[in-house]
Amino acid sequence: MQNYSISELARIFKITKYTIRHYVNEGLLSPEKNSVSSYYTFSETDLYRLW
Repeated sequence: MQNYSISELARIFKITKYTIRHYVNEGLLSPEKNSVSSYYTFSETDLYRLW
């Protein structure tokens, strides 16, 4: 299973990173958050939810 960064999802769906962050804040996406860098990591499940 592949993981995606917020930038990769934004590029794939041609939407802004801010839109993806909004979806996370609203609970539509549930990415894992790296405890060291605080970056979101999205799974293929999140990718399919956006599709």
